[in-house]
Amino acid sequence: MAISTLADVINGLTPTIPIMKVGAVNSANAPAGHHTYWGHIGVTTSVSWPAGAWNATLNGVNLVAPVSGQFVFPDPPAGQDAYIARAMLGIGVNSGGGVLIADRIWHNGGFTNALTTPQAIVTPAFPARDDNDSSNGVGYYCVLEVETVVTGSLFTLNYTNSDGVPNRTATNTSANGTGRSANGAFIFGLDTGDKGIKSIESLTFGTALTTGNVHLVVFRPLAFLATTAMSSNKPYIMDAISMCMPRIKPGTVPFLLGCTGNSNPGYVGHLSGEIVMTHG
Repeated sequence: MAISTLADVINGLTPTIPIMKVGAVNSANAPAGHHTYWGHIGVTTSVSWPAGAWNATLNGVNLVAPVSGQFVFPDPPAGQDAYIARAMLGIGVNSGGGVLIADRIWHNGGFTNALTTPQAIVTPAFPARDDNDSSNGVGYYCVLEVETVVTGSLFTLNYTNSDGVPNRTATNTSANGTGRSANGAFIFGLDTGDKGIKSIESLTFGTALTTGNVHLVVFRPLAFLATTAMSSNKPYIMDAISMCMPRIKPGTVPFLLGCTGNSNPGYVGHLSGEIVMTHG
């Protein structure tokens, strides 16, 4: 059944999915730095929501739901698709920020901290969940997640773009600072004109990491939500029209990336809210 009217959206609504993630003070993070909630514990549907686990191999693994650490959503009936119909999130800091709901496509690990030469990666063909339902990677981006505190902060990614052009270069767009605490993140900006990542060939550290474990993650953005401090009593609510109903494709592994505008360095606040799905 295709969704073509507001009545179709309402008829397909599913029970609310609570989103609750426990934050932490990460003093090594730069102010207004990016962070990932993959490594945070939480609660959903009255059951413990475990922290996600990272991979420890350079070539990494593809991710297809269900994966421990993702937030759980109801599967649509046979022949129907799932969409996000409503979302609201608040963050426990003194000022707002934003949270990206994203599909976790692939992740890796196993980097040698002392190396400042390219560390070779052979990625598998990514799952066919890109913007065109293919493995070419249109709409696939990359973030470097921090498992344990790192003291280096400049990274260069070599990749093949979604048009199949190799030797493209991406560097992290996040503020460099001196590093990141656990669950910090470095977002990569794609090379000029690129629309996505088909494969990754290497990662290079600008300086040796004296401590820490980091992991590359290929992801596809689904929906961005502005967040306010929960104490302000003014949560941002996105509905089916304002979000344009992002489709949750079969196998999607939803997780959360964030960025706070808080002036206190690196405070990753407790995140609370809800997501409502619809089927059609």
